Amino acid sequence: MTSNAGSGEMTGVMVEKDMREKHGFPPEFLNRLDEVIVFRELTRPEMKEIASKMLEEVVRRMREKGMELRVTERFKEVMAEEGYDRSYGARPLRRAITRLLEDKLVDMMLAGETKEGDSLTVDVDPEGNVVVHNRRAG
Repeated sequence: MTSNAGSGEMTGVMVEKDMREKHGFPPEFLNRLDEVIVFRELTRPEMKEIASKMLEEVVRRMREKGMELRVTERFKEVMAEEGYDRSYGARPLRRAITRLLEDKLVDMMLAGETKEGDSLTVDVDPEGNVVVHNRRAG
């Protein structure tokens, strides 16, 4: 189980007291927990690194469909920014990847705008819109 309850700059007894007082967890529940681990907030560079790892999975799936997928650094930055939330950490990043990239790729495939052998590059235009450039296979 993970929770943001008790998050902040606290340790040990402070966390348990905070969880009991602010979040209403009864002592019986807290006693069932073997351990409470306090995580620090993710930094923007860490979010960008996590985004890169998640994107590797999308690249792999596209390769399985016979297409090459590249993403620009600008797109990674926009995606990491869109998926960043101090309160929720990296959780919104998965939704940002789906919304900004995967949905667009699926729409292109369903519309017949991509085919096996194509090389796709994901970028962000000057207005901030995500664009996919397709270098079609011969």
